[in-house]
Amino acid sequence: MLAGVAVLPSAPVLVPGVSPAPPPQVRAVADEVDACVEGLADYDRVVLLAVGEALAVHACGRIDLAGLGRGDIRAERPVAARTVEALVERLGCAAEVPDRLPLAHAVLGLLLGAAEPVAAVSVPAEAEPAALQHSGIAVVRAVADAADEGRALLVVAGDLSAGIGPRAPWPDLDGAAELDAQIVDLVDQGRLERLAGLGDEAARVHATGWPALVAAQGALGEARLGLARRSYAAPAGVGYLVAHGA
Repeated sequence: MLAGVAVLPSAPVLVPGVSPAPPPQVRAVADEVDACVEGLADYDRVVLLAVGEALAVHACGRIDLAGLGRGDIRAERPVAARTVEALVERLGCAAEVPDRLPLAHAVLGLLLGAAEPVAAVSVPAEAEPAALQHSGIAVVRAVADAADEGRALLVVAGDLSAGIGPRAPWPDLDGAAELDAQIVDLVDQGRLERLAGLGDEAARVHATGWPALVAAQGALGEARLGLARRSYAAPAGVGYLVAHGA
């Protein structure tokens, strides 16, 4: 069964050790992430969900930041093999066996800091909302198919707009802060189904986590779980959402 959901930013700067002296605003987000993780329900396996080039299941437990030149920041996790098999069947895609997890998934795994077996799913940025929602539903059903591996936690990338203010990667994008406020409001109201209508605006302001959040909405609906915001902040002009559901 799906025991819970966590939404965490997939920003490497939040991983301990990446920056020797992160700004106070970044440390504050990292503290919220830690508090969210500490409060999660007990689980036996983890499914990491982030955005990639195509729909894919990654059968890999090597987690590191070698792509950023920080191969020293790493972890090794067993692969939740039965969950991977069920995900492949439900999602209708082949299992990939990479040398290491993609960067966004790796960051989520490092922020979680868990030793439990892992499976990872990528959803494509260009997918239609209905397809993303279907992927989330398929994840929950795959978790149920592999119930012998125990209670599962779904961890989802929660990166929002990257155009808030002059220090943002895409500085001062019109509507960036407003989109983030709208998404946070939908979380607070429990109206996540309305995320599906925000795709064009999310792409315009580089809210890279939008596809994963839409997939998460499908998963939450299938599992009959709610989602509660823990925090939202935009240090350096990038919106970071931290939330949990059970």
